[in-house]
Amino acid sequence: RFFGRRNQAGLIVQLAVTLVLGVVLDWAMSHGSLFLLKTISVLFSVAAVCGVIDFLFFFKVPPPRKVRVHPEVGLVQMVYQPIRDPNFRRFLGFNATITFATGFIGPYVWLYLFDVGGMSNTMTNMLILVFPMAIAMLSLPFWGRVIDRIGRKPVLVITTCLVIPASLAWLLITK
Repeated sequence: RFFGRRNQAGLIVQLAVTLVLGVVLDWAMSHGSLFLLKTISVLFSVAAVCGVIDFLFFFKVPPPRKVRVHPEVGLVQMVYQPIRDPNFRRFLGFNATITFATGFIGPYVWLYLFDVGGMSNTMTNMLILVFPMAIAMLSLPFWGRVIDRIGRKPVLVITTCLVIPASLAWLLITK
């Protein structure tokens, strides 16, 4: 529950930043390509500073009181032990399949929305980032209760099947 609430709070911040960045990029594009490049450079610099600040907050986290160290467990054993588990190998295979099946499409979707859909950065961010994050944020408690009730494997099958109809909406995109 703690990590679910933490993820929901993080999604609120991501939604706000995504919306602001879409507006900033649209504004910068109206001032020319050189100004857009400078704006993107500033945005990356701000993101880097935020990343460093995030890292520095971990110095305040106290170390755990009791740490069990197993000197006989080496790095190779820590890697191979989970891989020996057949359920974990199936999960890795599932994730690899989903990643290879859908991971390459991201850049094409952005270009399609810009070129064919004629959308602005703000609208593209809304469609690709904000709406899915908002749906995820609102549905996390529901899926958590469903996992508690029927288990994680059936929910994995259900949610994987829900990806197929979600992709059909792309057939309707026009200017």
